[in-house]
Parts: sequence; structure tokens; C-alpha cells
Amino acid sequence: MKKKRCTKCNRTDVRFHKRKEAKDGLKSQCVECTKIYKKEYTKFMNNFRNRVKT
Repeated sequence: MKKKRCTKCNRTDVRFHKRKEAKDGLKSQCVECTKIYKKEYTKFMNNFRNRVKT
């Protein structure tokens, strides 16, 4: 069985979220990298919204 590799951190010993559209049924980034991305995106969007309001 071929191991899946995270496209962000290149580790193979990690968990992946499910994704129906993907060929193998899993996302390309691991759970940890997805959490980091979501935190950064949320922080960026909050700053962006605050700048637009003023």
C-alpha cells in the first residue's frame, strides 16, 4: 500500500481529512498543516475586514 505524503510538510506519518472529490478520498494537506493554514487565513481576514471598515 502506498503511503500518502502531505504536500505542505512532506511527512508520511500523519492523518488526513476526508475529501470526496479527491481520487483517494483524502485532502492533500495533513490535519496539522490544515489547522495552521486556517489560523493564518482567519487572522488575515480579520485584519482585512478591520481595515476595510475604517
